[in-house]
Parts: sequence; C-alpha cells; structure tokens
Amino acid sequence: MPDAFPIGLPPSATVMISTAEEFGGAVLVYSPEDAVAWANTAQVRMFPCSDYLKETYASLFWSVLNSGAMASAEINRDPVSYLARKTIERRARERLQWVGDYQHGRMAVSNLCLSDGTCVQVRVGLPSLAVEQYLPPVDTREDLFEIAKLRRALVGLSSALDALDLAVALCRDDGVLIHGNSSFGDALIGGTGCAWTRPDTSQPS
Repeated sequence: MPDAFPIGLPPSATVMISTAEEFGGAVLVYSPEDAVAWANTAQVRMFPCSDYLKETYASLFWSVLNSGAMASAEINRDPVSYLARKTIERRARERLQWVGDYQHGRMAVSNLCLSDGTCVQVRVGLPSLAVEQYLPPVDTREDLFEIAKLRRALVGLSSALDALDLAVALCRDDGVLIHGNSSFGDALIGGTGCAWTRPDTSQPS
C-alpha cells in the first residue's frame, strides 16, 4: 500500500480527507495520470482486493468489481460503460458526488478533481452514521460535508436528550422511530407506557 501521504494538497482536499476519516471513511488519492498515489487504512480494510501499489483508477475498479464488493445493479449490468462514464465525469467536474451500493451497504462517494489533475475520492458508509432518514430525497443527500454536519448535530442532540430524566423520542410523521433517548429505552423495557404528542401546526407562528 502506498504509505506516504501526498504532500502539497490544498485545504479543499485535506479537509475532505479529514472529514471522511472522522467517520471511518475510505480515501483514495489518484495522480494526474490516474494512478493510485495513496490509500488510507480504511480503504484497504474495506476493499482488501489489492495491495494498491500499482493500481490505476480502471484497474482498481475491476479488482473491486471482481471481488464482489460492488452491489450496484447498474454497474454489474454494464461495467464497461459505467467505468467509461465515471472516468470522464470525475475529471470533467471539480466536484462529483453520488451514492454507491457496496457489500458494506450504501456509501456516499465524493470526488474532488484538483487543477493539476490530482483526484481525491472518499467513501463514507451511510448505515453506520444512521443519518439516511434525516437526509432530503435529492440534491444534498450525497454531500459529504452536509452529511458530516448532520451527524455531528445528531450526536450533540442525542447527548442532550440522554441527559434528560424524561423519556423522549423523535418520530417521523408516519410514526417510525428516529431516535429515543436512554430514558425512553428504559420506559419501553419497564413497560411504564408512553404518551405520543404531535406539534400543533394549526396556529400561525
């Protein structure tokens, strides 16, 4: 595995890398020639199909695909066309974001193409962050920094709710539980009962 972290990366790249690693994300840095210049430990752990020493974007794609790690129906149906499209897209735009399906679950993928042709690509697992139910259906749902901001806010909210003696739970409009604090869990286990309330939106604010 290339073990020397690339020097001279701009803040836009280093912040992206540190944000991904904060949440256990996989990171790859590609040279302007699309050779793998660096892979972090999480990348190697999640996708142990290569030593990452002489890989390119294309060769690593095939290594990961052949290992069975990609669960996307689109990719498995026509991997040649998918690879050709992504190879162009990730260098035609400064930032490219999408959600990929892998054997580990759904992952938010972000690609940053720098002015010198270096590409930084990160993957962060959505199930482990438990944020998908909070994300909007389109547009920003794939943005790494929006996901990170949301996750940090949820951690703070969970800590605040857990500090309450009162049992509190957050639910969607359809009644699906999003988060219950520790007192709420104790109430369910103890069978003490729960009262459900809905905010009154009938009155103008």
